[in-house]
Amino acid sequence: MVGEPRVGVASSPDGSLGSWTSSLAYDAAPRTISASFESAGVDKAGNVFVAFAETAHGYPSFGQASIRYVWSRSGGTAWSAPVTVTAGAPIGTYDPTLVTTGIGRLAIAYFLGKPATPQPSWTLRLATVKGATSAHPVVTHTVIDDRIAYRDSADSMGGSCSGSGPLAGLQNGFVCNRANDDFGLALDKHCRLVVVYPMVATKAGTWVATQRSAAPCSAL
Repeated sequence: MVGEPRVGVASSPDGSLGSWTSSLAYDAAPRTISASFESAGVDKAGNVFVAFAETAHGYPSFGQASIRYVWSRSGGTAWSAPVTVTAGAPIGTYDPTLVTTGIGRLAIAYFLGKPATPQPSWTLRLATVKGATSAHPVVTHTVIDDRIAYRDSADSMGGSCSGSGPLAGLQNGFVCNRANDDFGLALDKHCRLVVVYPMVATKAGTWVATQRSAAPCSAL
């Protein structure tokens, strides 16, 4: 289904059948979580983090989405209030992918939308967060790839392309032409960030970007 309003987390002590329990990490209703593959990370202290994009309005509008995250010290049974990483206006941000880079440190890759004619342009950006579990996290934004990956409306980026009828959520999941929420973020053995991401507008294909300088992983 496209247009889900909640983020859930399932956990298990050993991965065995019947040992899994689920918890509600965040409920955005009546607004929408604008990507279907929310990523999670765990730092060395055991803090669990989940990043997501939250729209400004309810389904089927995917516009002005903000990147946010929640965290848990209790193994995913109780969750923090959401922390905002990006402002959503005027077009929005989309599809965060998260990795932990140290205790209370996050790296979040995401698409940033900017006004353009005839459709908004989307480029791949990176947010790094220090003190992610503190009352005042420090967020820094940088560019991963400044080439335009997509020229599309926020609704199309979110997979809302076939109207708003009672079956729209199911239809959109199958018929919308998009791949922008299929990318990944990881750390290599030198603690450099590696991002794999799709691009359509500038040069279609799947691309890999590797951080040139080492990330601060001493606290991993």
